[in-house]
Amino acid sequence: MNDLTTSTGPCQIATFQVGHLLLGLDVQHVQEIKPALDVTPVPLAPASIRGVVNLRGDVVTTVHLADLLGVECPLVENHRILILRWENELVGLLVDRVLDTIQVTDEDARPLPANLAKVHSRLFGRVYAQDSQLVITLNLDELLAALLGSEEDFRRAVDPMSRPQAKAGR
Repeated sequence: MNDLTTSTGPCQIATFQVGHLLLGLDVQHVQEIKPALDVTPVPLAPASIRGVVNLRGDVVTTVHLADLLGVECPLVENHRILILRWENELVGLLVDRVLDTIQVTDEDARPLPANLAKVHSRLFGRVYAQDSQLVITLNLDELLAALLGSEEDFRRAVDPMSRPQAKAGR
């Protein structure tokens, strides 16, 4: 899978805005883009998990990306939800605006700043120069694992059938 951290050729990325940040994700992860949907809160969930939405019968966990990244900005009224496929599960990222799909190459890539804290640097893939702006790509596996624990923990959280069953008599 092309994760934008070790790209070896041209790649398409979907760009979007969260607060003042211009971010991107490999289009292979993006299933669809939805307007704001009614989100049902989930008790005891981390603050960046806003809840779940019903997408044609599928329950999709929604994450406020600004909260997850520590960006101070309220969710805008006309936000969008990027519906992503991650490890055969659906996850919705709440973003301010969805922009364009762009093609990037290794030659467009710039290194992440060396002074970026190690814990944060693993959440990002590469930085691409596009016109006069820089697009920071997200490392989706690391981002969601940081929020939801391991991929196994994530599957357990969204699929009740994969949770360990309590032993009888306890």
